[in-house]
Parts: sequence; C-alpha cells; structure tokens
Amino acid sequence: MPFCEKCGTPLHDSAKLCSNCGESQSVLPPPPRKIPRNSRFRNLTCL
Repeated sequence: MPFCEKCGTPLHDSAKLCSNCGESQSVLPPPPRKIPRNSRFRNLTCL
C-alpha cells in the first residue's frame, strides 16, 4: 500500500490525490521486467 509523500497517510493503489492533505501523488509505472540472457524464453513472442 502506498503512502502520501507529504503527510504519510496510507493511500489506495490508484489514488492521485491524498485524502488527508490533498497533495498530488506521483504515479510511476512499474519498472520493466528484465529476462535473463540465459533464459530459454527470451525469444518467445506473445500474440
């Protein structure tokens, strides 16, 4: 569960504003997952 960057109030996962102080929350996408070079699935294409 994320917390407000200004006041520390617990936030819902999709919150863009803090319900306590109104501070806008930065929403960063999760980092891309890296596939190890020796993985047998590295050339797998999903359709």
